[in-house]
Amino acid sequence: EHMASIDPLTGLYNRWSMRSYLEKIAGKYASGEIGYVSVAIGDIDFFKKTNDTYGHDAGDAALSVVAQIIRNNIAEQDMLVRFGGDELLLLLPTNTTNEAEHILESIRREINTVQHGAFGNFRLSASIGCAMAQNEPAADAVYRADRIMYRAKNKKNTVITEWQLAGNTKDPDEKQAEKQL
Repeated sequence: EHMASIDPLTGLYNRWSMRSYLEKIAGKYASGEIGYVSVAIGDIDFFKKTNDTYGHDAGDAALSVVAQIIRNNIAEQDMLVRFGGDELLLLLPTNTTNEAEHILESIRREINTVQHGAFGNFRLSASIGCAMAQNEPAADAVYRADRIMYRAKNKKNTVITEWQLAGNTKDPDEKQAEKQL
């Protein structure tokens, strides 16, 4: 059962195993244990070109390197999923928007430093979209994060969050505290 929930190339959870995790998150919402979850979807820029130019072994190496970088930048309670092809989904259940944005920018910068011999003469980069699930099913935020990731792909090598798109740079918790003042 454990092997069926793991992607053999990256060692990450696969998209089918994330369903039970989302149910667990829903229970934590209901109990008040967590207030929100940052949901990010990242996509390796020019992945098809990497595969077409350098071969699928180079694409597999790129995917494995990116997965390892993300794993090295997240906490144990966070969940990283190979969502499809070169798309990776990250669930950060206890992070504020500022923390999530900092983590995602760190991941993006580190990915952009990779210049592996298998990739020829170019650096890896990733486009990342992020949404916040707050008192809603995390699956709704997954959908929004996916849409935002496509906006990030138009720019390449960038992180875009829904709170940036809305012109909000403060945490929901900070905004609530300001309203109470």
